[in-house]
Amino acid sequence: MNKELNKNYNKLIFLGIFLYFSLMFAKQIFNAEIIEIQEVFGASATKTSLVTLVYYVVYAISQFALVLFIDKIKVRNFLSITLGASAILTVLIGVVGNMGAGLTFLFVVFGLNGVLQAGNYAGIVKIFSKYLNREKYMLAVKLINVAATVSLASSYGISALFVAFSRWDIPFIVSGLLFLISVLVFYFGYKIVVKKIKEFGHLENDDKKGKEEKIKITLSKKTKRSAFIFLVLICVIALFSNFVYYGLNNWFSQLMYDVHGIPKHYSILLSVGVSLLTAIASAVAISYFSKSKISNQVATIGYVVLMGLSIIIAFTYKLHVIYVMLICVLFICLTQGLKTLYNSVTTYDVKDVIEPGKYSLLFNAMASIAAGCSPTVISLIFENFGWIYSFITLGIGSAILVFLFIATRITQTKMMRRYGEDKIKFNN
Repeated sequence: MNKELNKNYNKLIFLGIFLYFSLMFAKQIFNAEIIEIQEVFGASATKTSLVTLVYYVVYAISQFALVLFIDKIKVRNFLSITLGASAILTVLIGVVGNMGAGLTFLFVVFGLNGVLQAGNYAGIVKIFSKYLNREKYMLAVKLINVAATVSLASSYGISALFVAFSRWDIPFIVSGLLFLISVLVFYFGYKIVVKKIKEFGHLENDDKKGKEEKIKITLSKKTKRSAFIFLVLICVIALFSNFVYYGLNNWFSQLMYDVHGIPKHYSILLSVGVSLLTAIASAVAISYFSKSKISNQVATIGYVVLMGLSIIIAFTYKLHVIYVMLICVLFICLTQGLKTLYNSVTTYDVKDVIEPGKYSLLFNAMASIAAGCSPTVISLIFENFGWIYSFITLGIGSAILVFLFIATRITQTKMMRRYGEDKIKFNN
């Protein structure tokens, strides 16, 4: 029975990861081809980049809206309909765009995709946290990070291949069709796999025996208040941690070009290489944080180190190129690894109090805001005041995160203690 249960756990993980990989693969084609798209649509770099900004703004707003009813919708149907429509729109970018559509068409499509793709990560995490045990859940979130990296490399690879033959449209069509196939596989496979997981004795928690607990414990006002404060802190952590991450990650290749003269045509290789390393950092961090009993203390120390690295880079970024490359990659990987504590591990640990779908939506919404704003803010700083002040800004962000982590740790402990008290009262 355990063997069959594990087999179906793995099948469910495959369905979620295949769906997520296909979405990210299709989503990243635009960035991979952005220079070619500027020429095809006759638009400047600024106007073309606004397409991405529109996507992130709509994406973030849609995630905030979804928080209100993520726990009331049937995730399988919701994801299948929204992501299926998004896959078709991706194909249309290549088909209609190749027929002479203007930049306005891209604004409309990416705006719609911002709405349609808003529930993807939260929906997948919701499914994983509901049907997988803790061990399999941690494996699944590791694979999500790997899928994101592989999809990035795949999008740049296929784009480079077809752009060389002046067929910018083919990657959108191919990735869109793969995306649509993954949606169909998810839709038809989900029901079968979940039925078998329940049949073979799904355990909602590792320490819970017997059938899945159906009764939901009523939370006290004190627990709800702690949960609200905790979510507010999580949102602020998501904002600042992603601000720090995207602030350097997005301009790493620019730093190498401006200061150390590394040719532009190596920028893609640098981007893919750093993404691979951040995926490894995420996997290692998830493995550690999921087992460690002092994870929050370690994360706090990590941000103190990050703050120190920011100051060191600020005054040494003109030294030897190898040194600067290594210390910047260390900074980026450390930032990514520390983020996994609250965007992956904690999601599962507090699921009895905070619905994982809502948690993920809020975290990703704030991350989207940071992803859209941070590169612009940092670029304004280094263009007008120099790179030194950009790194000092990242150091200030890291310092704020130290205090946020301490406050969040205290709040999380209090929240789960109050939940334990509610549970005792409920059982009595």
